[in-house]
Amino acid sequence: MTDDAATPRSRLLKPVLVLVSVLAGLALLPAGLAGMMSPMMADSGTSPAVIAFIIIMMSLPLALIILPVLAWISYLRRRDRMAWLFMALLLIWPAGLFVVSMALDSGT
Repeated sequence: MTDDAATPRSRLLKPVLVLVSVLAGLALLPAGLAGMMSPMMADSGTSPAVIAFIIIMMSLPLALIILPVLAWISYLRRRDRMAWLFMALLLIWPAGLFVVSMALDSGT
């Protein structure tokens, strides 16, 4: 038995992990549609902000699949901090879209 098995786990981690996984699953269809439609933003002209928006929106469905899986794997391996990190990355993803597009758009 390792020391990891003896450490107490957070009671909040599993319910939050289930909630985030369900929300990610529900957001997958709208995110997929938004990812498919995002290249149409470049029809009116391109700028670094538009390109950043397209890349982030096209990668959002992948993040909605991969990050909850990585969080569950981390939970099962008793790496609670990594599970929290993967869940936080999933929730921070839309904020990254806003920050990057604002930073790139401020130069024009």
